[in-house]
Amino acid sequence: MKNKICLILLISIFTISIYAQSKSKVKEHKLKSETVWVYDYSSGKEAKRIETLTRFNEQGLISEFSEYDKSGKLKEKIVYTYNENDDVVEEKYFGPGNKPFKTYKYSYTGNLKATKEKYGPNGKMEWKKVYVYEKAK
Repeated sequence: MKNKICLILLISIFTISIYAQSKSKVKEHKLKSETVWVYDYSSGKEAKRIETLTRFNEQGLISEFSEYDKSGKLKEKIVYTYNENDDVVEEKYFGPGNKPFKTYKYSYTGNLKATKEKYGPNGKMEWKKVYVYEKAK
């Protein structure tokens, strides 16, 4: 039991450190994905289940993030698309059964976010935000 607790602590520390790492660390270690497992002992027996799965692209950016419910079924998945400057240009959200339910699209002027648009499952725009910046004098 003591060994299992030590193992869980090590896994937790490693998991936290990946999120704290920059994309260069993800590239340096050639990480393709990170899976977070939950070990539940509340019933007196060890029960293992997946909590999240994060996939990384070749640039070390998150390409997909999936969250699962306690039974191991997909709760929500987000697929990210980036431009040449590594800015997120699209986030597609999927629910149970891998059904799309919303999409956010972003545009940029230079390296500043210019717009954010939300689309529903039917592909129709629901709203749009426009970002206006004022430079300091």
